[in-house]
Amino acid sequence: MRNFRMNVLAAVIGASICGVAVLPATAQSPQGATVAATKSYIIEFDEPGLFYSSVGMKQRKVPVGEAAVTSATDAGRIDVNAAEARDYLNAVQMQQQTHLAHIRGAIGRSNLNITHYYNITLSGISADLTEAEAEAVARVPGVKTIYETPQLQLDTFRGPTFIGAPSIWNGSAVPGGIGSRGQGQTLASLDGGTNSTHPSFANDASCGFSIATPKLKSALDCTTASTPTGACNGPNPEDNEGGHGVHTSSTAAGNVVTTTIDPTLPVVAPYNSISGVAPCAAVRAYKMCDSTTCGGNATLAAINNFMAAGDVTAVNYSIGPTAGGTSGTNPWSTGSDKEFLAAVQSGVFVAASAGNTSATLATPGGRVAHQGPWIMTVANSTQDEVMTAGISATGPGTPPANTQGIYLVPGSTTAPLTAQILGDIATYPANIEGCTDAVAANPNVPDSGTPGGGFPAGTFTGKIALIQRGDCNFSVKIDNAIGAGAVGVVIYNNIINFGTVSMDMSAVTSPNAKAWFIEGPSGLALKNFIASSLPTAVPGKIDPIAWGLRQGDVLNGGSLRGPTAGVTDLTKPDITAPGTDILAGKDPGNNNYGLMSGTSMSSPHIAGVGMLMKAVHPTWTPAEIKSALMLTAVSGFRENGTTPWTPDDVGSGRVDLTKAARAGFVMDIANYFPSNTTRPTVADQRAMNFASMRNTVCSKATGCNWTRLVKGVLPTGTWNVTVNNPSPDIALTVAPMSFTLNNDGIFKDGFESIPTPTLPATQSLTITAQPGPAAPVSTTTWWFGTVTFTEASNLSPPLTMTVSIKVAN
Repeated sequence: MRNFRMNVLAAVIGASICGVAVLPATAQSPQGATVAATKSYIIEFDEPGLFYSSVGMKQRKVPVGEAAVTSATDAGRIDVNAAEARDYLNAVQMQQQTHLAHIRGAIGRSNLNITHYYNITLSGISADLTEAEAEAVARVPGVKTIYETPQLQLDTFRGPTFIGAPSIWNGSAVPGGIGSRGQGQTLASLDGGTNSTHPSFANDASCGFSIATPKLKSALDCTTASTPTGACNGPNPEDNEGGHGVHTSSTAAGNVVTTTIDPTLPVVAPYNSISGVAPCAAVRAYKMCDSTTCGGNATLAAINNFMAAGDVTAVNYSIGPTAGGTSGTNPWSTGSDKEFLAAVQSGVFVAASAGNTSATLATPGGRVAHQGPWIMTVANSTQDEVMTAGISATGPGTPPANTQGIYLVPGSTTAPLTAQILGDIATYPANIEGCTDAVAANPNVPDSGTPGGGFPAGTFTGKIALIQRGDCNFSVKIDNAIGAGAVGVVIYNNIINFGTVSMDMSAVTSPNAKAWFIEGPSGLALKNFIASSLPTAVPGKIDPIAWGLRQGDVLNGGSLRGPTAGVTDLTKPDITAPGTDILAGKDPGNNNYGLMSGTSMSSPHIAGVGMLMKAVHPTWTPAEIKSALMLTAVSGFRENGTTPWTPDDVGSGRVDLTKAARAGFVMDIANYFPSNTTRPTVADQRAMNFASMRNTVCSKATGCNWTRLVKGVLPTGTWNVTVNNPSPDIALTVAPMSFTLNNDGIFKDGFESIPTPTLPATQSLTITAQPGPAAPVSTTTWWFGTVTFTEASNLSPPLTMTVSIKVAN
């Protein structure tokens, strides 16, 4: 990123104008292109936006001579209402009009459709151009870069408790014992819009909100920002496309909503409420998307708008590239990650979703999105309870416990139940998968389809059909079962330890079809009970709402993971949080509440966590908050529920707020541009002061090492180091293996502030990985270890850094 310093406004405007060759207004449009052939492009101009201008850097108190440093506190924010800032923004708008005149000349037409203006984190526009016009614009002096607008996609009853948020709310896990529910913090939710009348965003007086100081501070539609001011001015900030934006913002910062406040809240005993992670935080909602896809130009507009608002503490961004992260990913160069850096530099904590598998991205490995090291990238794992519709066997006799209250994940078009469904639960063993003329994916497994149809007529009349996943689309199974008389269809996972999946019912032709998905073990439990009960039928019921238990801290199979393709020597994701079957607010068209799954749901948990951490540690930087969360994360398992997850799956582990605020040291990053402003080298990446370490070519000859700087936040703490080697053939060492940090000045008396010599407040650490002679050399095999720091007097929870290496000669 180029950074500019101008001592006076005239300098930037004058320099820019002098550098622009005025092109003939009569220049012909390349290839005589028409509007129909256009695409959306983002065009960045040479002059900086306010944030990186001399005016902005002065406001942020950036030291003279520094170009890109991370501000430690809110002193790093800009003030768009200050006179100097207003003057600068006016000058930028004038300069942009000059650029536009030259662009119109270069493409030979004046009817340029400009959808967005930007003037905070960058000076630029988004406009519709043909490919040939874009090539011409790239050659216009004053244009810094141009690229096609990325097309992105949308990526709490138990959740806050599962991650330990009540221990922050009540102060039991906060140094000093003073808790917070997020008062004074503000969330920027960049998503699908809001539900402005939802009780999750009402003015809760117990949090200090009122008509004068509302919880929902603003709701803007950023699908357009078509005036030179850059203000988002789309027509509809409400979420009318499935409730994704309502769900994420209510997960992060939704009020406590009880069944007394809203009798339609779909919870049952032992629960009577839901809450966001930071329920007393305010919300600014920025609509990015007209449907399930979202324009990157809207993201840039939202960033510029919340930066101008000046009060945002944390961002949730549950949106990502449709292809995930790729080898061409460069967060330092273009796109939303780069622009989020300005937010982090002004003290804003940014959480973003790691991304999910899809029909066009079936394999999660190596495709994690949001690789910018300043962003906290979040994977998706389970919590230990779920609230949804549930199926139970009611006979014969006393059915096994594992056939009771099995939670059901509704298919994409299955409406919430308003009444119980009763009927025998039945299988059809001759075609357990319910396919029509199926072809088995495994050639060693016989085809399970029945030629000429899925089930004989009347097979499931008045019954609940239990079908196994596999061999054909969900829609085929569902239509076949309903065609055979089923009053409901339950499909269980054929991959026993994979969990649940989102079931697409868009191709189902049966009207008002009711179908749900369940985990493999639950499906087998029902199937086996049916078989063992023969010839007696197994009566059952589907309750509209049921509460169930399941294994928590299990990685969701659809969560995108590392290793990072574009930034090879950084570990992403950074952390995981509950994101599977999360109950939160939705839009009115979806009954105001609902279950959703994905990294979209885990990311707002972390955004809420960021606000709680900022509330109890107001001087900590975003990087320090991020480090505390990573250092105190807890372990869990891959999809099968037994194999431990790795840093490539979830980063450091699952967030744990019973520990994070009590971390005895933290780690800051002063500069995300070590030596190269376009793409830091792998050496630069390894040198960044993260709570994780990674090396793709750890040599058997020389080993590999990293330097990390930790800052004590206890009055005094003595630390002892232990390691967990990646393998018996790879040794980890740390120097020093013990050290003491002091974060308090000690004074001689109570009258004069004369400090006595103190112990150091920081400690530099050298961590070395040394592969032995027997360590296997591989360009594909990763080895994972840990370095753990234990405070001698138990003043802090143990703090752990992850190590990931590949062995080279």
